This record gives sequence, C-alpha cells and structure tokens, in this order.
Amino acid sequence: MEKSMTDTNAEITKEKKERLFAGFGKAADNSGKFRLSVLLLLFLAAVLLEVSVFQYSFWRGIFWKAENVTERVSTEGAERLENGSLYSEDGVLTFTVEDVGTLHSLSLTGQLYPAEDTGGMKNVTYEILVTDEGNKYPYQLTEKTIPVGLDSYSPGKTNFASSEEAQPNTAEEGFPVMIKTRLYPYGQAGQMQVTLRGDGAFSFALGDMSMNSRMPFYGSLPRVMFFTLFFCFLYGIREKSGWHKVTVSQAMSAAACRSSLLFFFLIMTGFSFAAVNANPACQGIMAPHHAQYQELAVSLANGDTAVDRNPAEGLVQASNPYDTVSLLAEGVPYRADYVYYDGAYYVYFGIVPELLLYFPFYLLTGSGWPNHLAVFVFFAGFIAAVMGLLWELARKYFESVPFFLYLTGCFIVLTAYPFGYLLFRPDLYTVPIVAANCFVAAGLWLWLRGMRRMKQAEEQEESKGRRRAKSCLFLGSLAMALAVGCRPQFFLYSFLALPLFWEWLTKEKRLFRKKGISETVCLLLPYVLVGAGLMYYNFIRFDSIFDFGANYSLTNNDMTHRGVNLERILYGIFYFLFQPPHLEGSFPFVQGADFITAYPGKMVSETFYGGILICNPILWLTFLFPMFREKARAKKILVLETLLLVIPLITAAVDANGAGVLQRYGADMILGFALAGVLLLWEAVLWAREKGIYAKSLKLLTAALVWNLFFAGMTVMAGSGVYSLREAAPKLFYEIAAMFRI
Repeated sequence: MEKSMTDTNAEITKEKKERLFAGFGKAADNSGKFRLSVLLLLFLAAVLLEVSVFQYSFWRGIFWKAENVTERVSTEGAERLENGSLYSEDGVLTFTVEDVGTLHSLSLTGQLYPAEDTGGMKNVTYEILVTDEGNKYPYQLTEKTIPVGLDSYSPGKTNFASSEEAQPNTAEEGFPVMIKTRLYPYGQAGQMQVTLRGDGAFSFALGDMSMNSRMPFYGSLPRVMFFTLFFCFLYGIREKSGWHKVTVSQAMSAAACRSSLLFFFLIMTGFSFAAVNANPACQGIMAPHHAQYQELAVSLANGDTAVDRNPAEGLVQASNPYDTVSLLAEGVPYRADYVYYDGAYYVYFGIVPELLLYFPFYLLTGSGWPNHLAVFVFFAGFIAAVMGLLWELARKYFESVPFFLYLTGCFIVLTAYPFGYLLFRPDLYTVPIVAANCFVAAGLWLWLRGMRRMKQAEEQEESKGRRRAKSCLFLGSLAMALAVGCRPQFFLYSFLALPLFWEWLTKEKRLFRKKGISETVCLLLPYVLVGAGLMYYNFIRFDSIFDFGANYSLTNNDMTHRGVNLERILYGIFYFLFQPPHLEGSFPFVQGADFITAYPGKMVSETFYGGILICNPILWLTFLFPMFREKARAKKILVLETLLLVIPLITAAVDANGAGVLQRYGADMILGFALAGVLLLWEAVLWAREKGIYAKSLKLLTAALVWNLFFAGMTVMAGSGVYSLREAAPKLFYEIAAMFRI
C-alpha cells in the first residue's frame, strides 16, 4: 500500500512536470534532452538568420573587385599643411573623383584633427554626391553622421575610442575616420564628390580611398542572442505550449512557476539598472536645478525647508517674479525651475523621495544621493509591486487565466511606453513620478493581499492571520498616501478603494462599524498621519495646507496666471492619449510627433512621441471595454475597470491644463490604462477560448508585444539633446543601430 501511494505521488509529480513543460518536452524520461535540443535548434535558427539576411551586404559584394582611387582624388579650396593634411577653416572639405564608372561601394580612411580653437568636435557628417547615366547634374546618394571616436561606419560592429580620445580638444588629438558604405547610382557613375563637414575648423589627412571594396562580414553576438530569445518567446507563446495549460490557481503550488517569477524579477531589475546607468549625462548633476533634492537634504539637516533665502534683489523687487522672460530681458538672475515664494526658494517636487532616500543618506554620509539611483530603487519596487498586484488580481478575478499570460501582463505594464523613456532619462523630474507609480502599485497590491488574508484567517479562525491581514491593509493605505507625497495627482488612485472595499462597506458592513473598527483604523490612519504631515509642510512654506507650490515654479511660463481652459485640456488629452506616432524608414524609426494646434494661447510642450493609448497596441483593448462590460459586471470588477480608465483621463486633463504636454507626464496616467488593459486582455483571452479563436488571439498578442517593446525602445534612441543616447552614449547608440543593418 505504501509503495502504491509513492508510485501515485510520483505519477502526479510527473504529470505536473509534463503539464508545465508540455511545450518543451514529449515525455518525462527525455524531456530534458528534448528541451535542450529545441533550444539548440532555435539558436541555430538565429545563427542562420545572422549569416544570411543580416550579412546581405557581404554576400552581395563577394565578387566585387576593389579599385584604389586615392591618387585620382582632387581637392579644391583647402590649404595643405606641413604634415600633409588639408585644412578647412569653414569645416567643410570635399574630395572629387572623375570618370568613376562602376560604383557599388566606397571605402575611405583618414585622420581628422580639430582646430585648437574649436573646443573639440562631437560629430563629422559625410555626404556623397555623384553624376551618372541617369543624372547629368550631381545628386546626393547618402548623408550620415559619425560621432567623434567612431572609427567605423560599416553595416556591422562598431568600434569606439576611449572617452578621452572621443572628444579631442587640440589639433594633436586627432581621431580616425573610416567610411564604408554601399552606393546605388543609376548605371555607370561619372563624377563623385565626398564632402566632410565638422562642427568647426579642422584638418584632414586622407589615408586611402577605394571603390567597390567588399563589405566586411560583421557578425553580431548580441543580435544572435536577441533573436534566440525572440524565437524562444514565439515557441513558448504558441497555442500548444504547456505554459497555456497551467492556470494561475495551479501555478500557486508549482515550483517551476515560482522560479519563473524570481527569474522575471531579476531580468526586469537587471534591465532597469542597466537602463538608468546607460546615459552618462544622467549619472551626475545635469544642471544646477537638478540638485534640488540634494540641496533640500542640507536645508532639512539645518532645520529649514527653503533651499535659499537670499534671492537676487531684482527678483524680490520684480512686479511679477514669475514672468521669467522679463527677468531674462532685464538681466535679473533667478534659479530656474525652483519654487519662489515670499522671498525664498523652495522645492516643489514631492517630499517623500527626499525623506526616504536623500535626507537619510546625507545624514549618514554627508553626500548627495544620486538621482539615477533613486529612479532605480523606486522602479525596482515598482516591478515587485506590479507583480504582486497582478498576482492578487488574477487570483481574485481570473484564476483560470494561463500563468503565462499573468507574466505577460506584468511585462505589458512594466514596459509600457513611456516607462522605458523615463528609465533612460533618470533625472530629477523622473524621481517623483516613478516613486508615485511604485507606491500606488504597492498600495493596491497590499490592499488586495490584506483582503484575501483576512478572508482566509476568518475561515480558519486564525487571530495571527487577522493581524497580518490588518498589517497589509495599513501598509497599503500608507503606500497610497505616500504616493500623494510624491506627486499629488496620484491621490486620484485612492478612489480605487471604493470598488475594492465595496462589499466590506455595504454587504458585510465591516467598515465604519463597531464590528470592523480595527480594519477602518488601519485603512484611514495612514492617510491621516501622512496627510497631516503634508499639510503642515505646505503651510509652513506657502501659508496653505493644500498648496504644494507647483504654481510658483520659475519655469518657462507664469503658472500663477495660467488659469483653466477647456480647449487647452482637450488638446492635451488628444496629444497625451491619441496622437499617432511619427515613423520613418531609417534608424531609430521613431521621431517626435508634430505638435500642431489652433489654440490661440500658450501651449507648453516638449518633444512627444505619440499618445499612450495609440502607441501601446495592447491598450487598444480599452476601446473594447463596452464589449466585455457584462463579463466585468459578473466578476464584480466593472467599477474597478471603469475607474482605471477614468482616473488617467482626469489626470491627463489636470496635467494638460496645469503644466503642459510633456513626455514624462505620460507616466502619470499610463498605470491606470495599463492595468485596465491587462484585465481586459485576460477577459479577451478567456472569451477567445470560448469562441475557439485562442490561437488567433495569441498571434495578435505577439504582434502587439513586439510593437510595444520596439516602440518603447526606439523612443529612447530618438531622444534629443542631453537625453539622446546618440549624444550622451554614442557607443551604445551605434551598437544598437548596427543591429538593424543588413
């Protein structure tokens, strides 16, 4: 009998393994080998793609015959120096070759020396013009930019010099230039002109110029690994995969699923850490006003809430100190983007990140906590909170949804545009936004967890379980209240308590009754404590308990007279939510969307890449909300889903009217839409199974996920100024760009 039970348990264990890994194995005896063989096949498929499609240039030119034309090059208008290099005072140098003939490619090498008075050089642009059988007059074949220190612009691996070599400051600190590009003239070429343009005066020593040289074979290991993972994803998401057979309720007791959760968390936090460290410009204090949290830590240590009580006399005497254009015109010095009120400078960014990170760190070390690490800490907390929140939502409302789609839901929320954009620009402005998202997700998670634990404890009559449940409720409310101390508009998410606790409030009559006084206290006390602290902090600074000070910011417009305007709100909602993206055919494929309005007033805006509802295809499910309305009503989540859609809409209106349409503000509203999108996705998946179109729904889901990841990544590549990886981290930018070349 004992042996029989052991055999039965073994069979159950075997059955669980086969169910979990059915997509990767045929039987328990050889499943491990089979899974390894599948992985090997997918890797070989990625290698085959690499050596075929991505080496198109190499295979196309394998029979080309190179011709060295260095001796045939002529140059006009340039002064030849003693060292043999050609000097261009205006930063433009043109090399001409006559009677070119067959032209498939061009290879040019040389050494460029910036003039001493240019202060260094960041970029060199080359332009190639030709005449040919179809064009009597010169026309442009190509124009590209090489960052300083990039010694190759070939369609493959890029090699960079060190950062010291990458930004030369004197004529002696030249850097190598190598151009290698394919060309497609109309038939035989006549004249070819290669023009180099620098940021300033430079001299250039031509090394070698060749035509029709073979394009090199440049394999990319990161590209192979990326497509291996992508093929694994496609293999795992297919309908016959075992991951679709394991539901959330079954996954609770599966060790493989728990391991998957840990692996997913580590991957996402690892990526987040790499992202916040990718842009060197954000790892220090980018500008004086980006040190506000660090300055506030010093002031708080000295018992003051102001960072500066000695403004310029001109600012104190100004009739309108918030008209910064007039301040600039009249030469009145002021601290840009600080809050100015009653003769002192303050910080309007939420106090909570200051109290949790910057202030304690200063007290312990005497140094300032870095902004980019603050973003990482809060985003890592956000990852854990989102995983916990979706787990509780799935267990409460969607136990039959596949575990695989639970992880997919986590991925959708965490990679939703514009979260990726914020990770790659982890500056002062990003800190309170990411922190607020972290606390809201954590608060909702802990509320749901507390409710579930309370139910279990009451069913099992465990007093210890009740105490733990109340602790979760208390911490959940604390997190939701702290979100307000990061970014005030996130208070709107607290209204989600109504649908979550509705049965406690009505049917069970647990809240605001003697029976549930302890639960009521746990839910409300954190709001009272945090609210009192925030009100006191506001009052001692701005003489009002409800004034957080944002309107007193010395920014590019006078926010004290901004007022409320419906037209500005409607334009803002359109651009925040519905603006189509601007796509192009060359890397990075995504460009800033046009911001065009007929608004007869001032619309504050910055580079924007598109509306968050339009640019995240997964969120298109929100437009199908009426279709699943009855199913949501049956699950008692209709009000929850409605509020998850309404709250971000209100936030968009508030941001558009009060501050403007800025890229980072999209993160104020994406969480609500993303959570609603995931809930609707799970509902749609279950509906698709009922209708027998589950496989088709998975194909649509795959396409949407690929687009989400692609668009979020390209918005990072397309950034401008100090937030551009092209400028701040050219090595990373051009290595990624090389992965898209064939």
